[in-house]
Amino acid sequence: IVVATSLLVGAIFVVAGHNATIVRAQEHPALSEAHMQRIVANCVSAKASLQQLRSNDVSLRVNRGQLYEYISAKLMARFNGRAALNRLNNAQMVTSAAEFERLLANFRVAYQHYATAVTDVLETDCRKNPQDFYYRVIEARDKRSEVHQLVLRLAQGVNEYHGMFIVLMDDYTRALNGLGGEANG
Repeated sequence: IVVATSLLVGAIFVVAGHNATIVRAQEHPALSEAHMQRIVANCVSAKASLQQLRSNDVSLRVNRGQLYEYISAKLMARFNGRAALNRLNNAQMVTSAAEFERLLANFRVAYQHYATAVTDVLETDCRKNPQDFYYRVIEARDKRSEVHQLVLRLAQGVNEYHGMFIVLMDDYTRALNGLGGEANG
């Protein structure tokens, strides 16, 4: 993600120029003639960088998506089912797993929006429409930022679930030791 982010940021600054003011795509202020000339002059390299970014992001998305699916379906769901079967109090873990699943669904949607935005950028003729190209790059960057925020929240969800797992296992171990100690005493 760091390499891919660097490529996108690099592409934006190649397109926008070193002293670019970062604006949201929705604002659409008119670009100066000099700014548009820089976009046209760097069009080929910017598109090549964006194409590389898209290529890298596809494999990252597949790998992350598979990992998140595995965590949700194979680890969280199975453990929660087993804990419930054994009458362990794991209500917080069930809630955490449900939140993780919700974030995962949001990640899928956000990534699709991002992929569409990158495709829109790549399909824009930056030589004929430098202003459209610029604002589509900004929109793609914003969509990528949304994906990144969801990745951070998913990682946080995994860490929180792991913390709850540790607490549950510690409580379970103490309970087992307590039962064994009373039986032996």
